[in-house]
Amino acid sequence: MSATLEVMRRPSPARRQFAVVPVLLGVVSFSNPAMGQPSEARRVAQHARGLALGGQCEEAIPELDRAIALNPQQLDLLRARGECFARLGRREEAVRDLEAYAAAANEADVATVRQRIQEIQVLTRVPARGASPASAPAPPTETARAAPCVIVAPSLTPKPGDILDSSRFRGGIELDVGVFKPPSGALGAVGVSGQLGLQVGDLVGVYVTPGLTYLNGSAAGVDVTSALVVDFTVLKDRLTIGAGPEAGVFAYLGTSSVGGGVGYGARLHVAWNAVVSREDGRARRALALGLDARFVIGPEATASAANVLTSGGPTSHVGFTFAPVLSVEYVSF
Repeated sequence: MSATLEVMRRPSPARRQFAVVPVLLGVVSFSNPAMGQPSEARRVAQHARGLALGGQCEEAIPELDRAIALNPQQLDLLRARGECFARLGRREEAVRDLEAYAAAANEADVATVRQRIQEIQVLTRVPARGASPASAPAPPTETARAAPCVIVAPSLTPKPGDILDSSRFRGGIELDVGVFKPPSGALGAVGVSGQLGLQVGDLVGVYVTPGLTYLNGSAAGVDVTSALVVDFTVLKDRLTIGAGPEAGVFAYLGTSSVGGGVGYGARLHVAWNAVVSREDGRARRALALGLDARFVIGPEATASAANVLTSGGPTSHVGFTFAPVLSVEYVSF
């Protein structure tokens, strides 16, 4: 009986082997901290890729830094960061990341990445690794210019404001309220004007501003104007400042006189873009408060009953007209 009990108390070899398994699993789990948090590395990588693919390169680069540190074996993150650097104009860093990717990538990708590196170097004359500035790549041949520029995966949306792909239509409408001050007298002015032209990048706009203004006060009349304006938008799309040549013709009718004239001069334009949005990745839309000032000089003719009786006809002279107006504008630029 005692021998039987001894056998029952002694663990069999199979039992000893199964008892070791939990211990080994615990040791492996303890020695490999990455096993405890695979979801964090994957989450950071997915978030970084999403920012890069959405063209949000400024926000994407810090996230790509984190993702690369957590996922050094995922080479596509390195390539995405290189493309983001290129979009932001940080092309030396872009070349560094893309060369590192090409050194570790499979052969199918190397030729495409090398072509992309060459395109970046040609644009900015960035020397290849180990080369002196004097040996920077030569400008592309006619054949290279004719070949399409292909952006390979990860595909990045062009950064808003890229000059090479940002010229677009500019249009707008504004309601104006101000003062019309011809050489003689002063009238109130209420009118509407437009903007029709070209926006080059996010900085420069070139457009004409046709306008029609109703004049009122001691006399009633109209003022038809047009200007060619070149403006610049600064302070993160908030402030627009421009100027250009101006021409116009006006006429008014009072209780005892009539008049009219032609003017040539200049227009100054300032606008504060109070609300700005960019829905399609390119054109901005803004609701703005503006101030326009017109300075023109030209001949004016007036006629009244007194003129007709004393001099036999209207009088004419060259005079200066000043017309400042406040405006509310809606602009796509």
